[in-house]
Amino acid sequence: LASSLADDGFRVVVICDRRQLDAQIYATVRRVCQRRHSVGRAASVADLATATATVLCTTLQKVSRVSQSQRSTKKTAVLVDECHRSYADEQVWRRLDEALGAPSLIVRFRAQIRFD
Repeated sequence: LASSLADDGFRVVVICDRRQLDAQIYATVRRVCQRRHSVGRAASVADLATATATVLCTTLQKVSRVSQSQRSTKKTAVLVDECHRSYADEQVWRRLDEALGAPSLIVRFRAQIRFD
């Protein structure tokens, strides 16, 4: 899905709330998307607005307040793991909006940690 959205001109942000799951999602997204799109990790909320990568992976904890001048102006699709209740808080969605601008598309999915 991330690759298809990037093909259609979206900058894609994949967000989850667990570091172990973030690492697994990043590895999968990189494997699937890296031939046609740049894939990166957002280490801070500023990265969400300024990174040049087409597909970014991050954790919910890195999304914090951001000034209007840092907001992204790119057409953005957000893929968000909603396996846990941490996304039920309305403030989380406000922080995402502050960091990304109003995303053009939000897709919620359920991911599970793979224990190998």
